Amino acid sequence: MEWNTLIKRTAERSGFSASDTARMLNSFLDELACAMKTDDRVYLRTDFGSFAVKSSGGRETGRERSITKTRRVPLFKRGKGLEKLLRQADEDYMAALMDKKSEEDVSKR
Repeated sequence: MEWNTLIKRTAERSGFSASDTARMLNSFLDELACAMKTDDRVYLRTDFGSFAVKSSGGRETGRERSITKTRRVPLFKRGKGLEKLLRQADEDYMAALMDKKSEEDVSKR
């Protein structure tokens, strides 16, 4: 989904104007980024998931034992509710495919 579509759909669902919705989402993303800069974990509803920062690298390499530069990587950990929602969507999608295939088989006869 593209940014403009996200703004439009969120505005329609919330009843806010598109410009107010864009400001809210931009503020949310700014706060998320600021929190991650300070290594804070951001929890989005207990069932959705959380954002965090993980450090990677910093290993000793080669004979000279030079230390590689560490870097910080954003990480999203999905929550059980989101996982359940996606699993249900997969099951619904597969059921729809099976129904379509059954209809095609019947129409071929």
